[in-house]
Amino acid sequence: MTTSLASRAAVSISHARASDGWWCCRRYRASGARAGARSTTTTRAATFGSRTDDQRHGVAVDDDDDDDGDDALLGVITNACARVGRTSEDAYVVLEALRAQWYDDVDAVRALTSDEARACGVPARLWTAMRAVMDEDVMDSSDRRGADGSMSTSTSMSHAEDGWIGGELPSGDARVPVLLKPVAAMALADVRVTTRKRLKPYGLRGDEVTKELEQDIDRMVRDLTQRRVGGGRAPVRPRTAMNHAAVAYQFLGWLCRESQHRSQFATVTDEGKVLLKPGVSIKDAFPSADSQGAKYAIEYVQWLADERKIKSTTEDFQLRSLVALAKWVTGHVEDELAPAVVQELIRVQRSARERAKNAPHAADDKRKWLEWDDYLTLVETLKLECAPNDCDGKPRSERDVAMSVQRYLLFAILACIPDRQRTLRELQLDKTLIKNAQTGEWMVRHGPDDYKTGSAYGERPALVIDQRVYPALEAWLSTHRARLAPAHDFCFTRPNGSPWTVSELSRTFSRTALRITGQKTNPHLIRDMIVTHVRAQGVASDAELEALAALMGHSPAMQKSTYDRRTAQDKVNPAVGLMSTINRAKTPKQEDTRPLQSS
Repeated sequence: MTTSLASRAAVSISHARASDGWWCCRRYRASGARAGARSTTTTRAATFGSRTDDQRHGVAVDDDDDDDGDDALLGVITNACARVGRTSEDAYVVLEALRAQWYDDVDAVRALTSDEARACGVPARLWTAMRAVMDEDVMDSSDRRGADGSMSTSTSMSHAEDGWIGGELPSGDARVPVLLKPVAAMALADVRVTTRKRLKPYGLRGDEVTKELEQDIDRMVRDLTQRRVGGGRAPVRPRTAMNHAAVAYQFLGWLCRESQHRSQFATVTDEGKVLLKPGVSIKDAFPSADSQGAKYAIEYVQWLADERKIKSTTEDFQLRSLVALAKWVTGHVEDELAPAVVQELIRVQRSARERAKNAPHAADDKRKWLEWDDYLTLVETLKLECAPNDCDGKPRSERDVAMSVQRYLLFAILACIPDRQRTLRELQLDKTLIKNAQTGEWMVRHGPDDYKTGSAYGERPALVIDQRVYPALEAWLSTHRARLAPAHDFCFTRPNGSPWTVSELSRTFSRTALRITGQKTNPHLIRDMIVTHVRAQGVASDAELEALAALMGHSPAMQKSTYDRRTAQDKVNPAVGLMSTINRAKTPKQEDTRPLQSS
C-alpha cells in the first residue's frame, strides 16, 4: 500500500462516541474457559483468490466450513520455543507436524510419551520445555480455583448479562473477565455436531497429483474465472472455481482409487498411494460428449450416496461442480445447446436439488444454536475481553489486545449486518468499508461482484453498521490492526498477517463461541439465528421482513424456506392463539344459544 491503512483511517476517524445500550429481556449466564488463548494456527499463507491447500488437494470448501484446531496448543509451543531459543516460525513447523499426526489440542499432546513426540518430529529439548509449560498451565488453573472447584475472580461476567452494550472499549485498570461457569476445556475437534463418522479421504492429495494434472486443473480454474472467447456468459467467482477444482481432485481420486475402472488410469501401491499413468487428466473422467460420457460421474455420485452416506445437499453440491467440469471439458458455450453429457448430469442434479429442498440438516443444531439474546450477550462478553489487563491485573501485550478487539468486531459486525462471512474476509477501507463524511456513519457497500447473490440483485443498498461498534472499529483501524503486521489491504487479518481464509475464520469463530457459550456456532448460522428470532417474535411487518431479506441479500421466499429454523409446531402455535382470541372476541347472546324449536 502506498499509504497505510491506519493513516487513511485516521483522516476520517472522529472522536470515539459513546452509544446507547442494548439490553436483552432474557438473562444469560456466560460460560466458557479462561479468556486469553492465543489466536488461530497458520497454514500456508494465502492471498485473496488463491487456492488453499485443502482446495488444491481435493477438499471442497464452502462458506460454512467447520474445521478442527486449537489455539491453546499454539500458545504452548510458542512459549516453549521462546524458552529454548527457537523462533515463532519454528513453533508453526512443530504445530503442523503434530496436527499431521492428528494431535491437534493440548490434551492430546499432553498424553504423548517422549518417544512418541520425537517420532512426530518434536526435538527432545523442545519437548521438555513443552511439558513444563503444560504442567505450569495446569498448576496455574488450579491456583485460580476455590475449594469448591469454582473459579475465583475479581471481575465477574455479570456486566455482560444485559446483552450487547457496545461503545467504548475497556481501558485503564479494566481486566479481562473470568467466566462464572467455565465450560470444560475441549478441542474443537471433539465437539461433534453430526452423528456421521469421520471417513478416510479418497481424493488425490500431495504428490499423487502429477505436474501435468495440476496444470490441467489450474488451466480450468483460469478459464472459469477470466473472460475469454467462447468462455460463456460471465466468469465465476474464484471461490466457486476453487470448489470445482476440489471436486475434480475428489472425482479423480475415486476413479483411480475406488472405482472398478481404476486400472485404466492408475496403479495403487500396497500403502494405498495412487500412481497416475502418464497423461491422465480431467478430460479422461468424461470420455465422450454423448450421454455415456457421464457414466463415471454418475457412478461416483452413486458411490458417495451408498458408501459415504452423503446428504442430498452434498449430492447437489458435487453435481453442480461435475456439471461445470463437463462443460469445460466439452468446451460448451452457454448460449448453445448443451452436449448430451452435460444434459445428463443436469438431469441428475435437478433430482438431487429437489430432494435437498426438504432434506433435514445433517448437523445437530442443538450443539451450535444460540438464541439471539444469548448471541448479543456473547458479543458484549467479547468486548469486555478487550481489556488491557489480564484477569490477574497484569498488562497484556499489544498484540493480544489487538486479537481480542478483532474477535469482538467480527462478532459485533455480524450482529448488526448478518451477512455471509465473505463480507468480513474481504472488507477493505474506502472500497467496501466506507465512512460517510457528512453523517459520520460507517457502512458496507457492495457491488454485484462483492457478494454471493450479486448477479441476481446487483449493487446493494448501503449496509449501515450500528453506532455502538464505531469506537472499536475506529480503534482497530487506527491502532490495533497494525499490531498484527498485515501484509494485505483487507481490514481484518489472521494473526500471522495473511488474509483470512474461509476455514480459518470459521474455525476461529466457532472456537470463540465454544469457549464462552459451549455452543459450536459458525458465522453462517448467525443468519439463521436472526431470521428465526425475528419471525418467532411475530412483531415484524411484512415490509420489515422484506427489508431484512434485502439487507441479507436474499429473497423473502428464501428467508422463509432456508433461514427460518422454527419447527412446524413453532410456526403453527401463533395460529392456535389467534383462533382462541377470535373465538373469545364476542360472547354469544343468551337467546342465540338456545336450540331452535321444530315447527
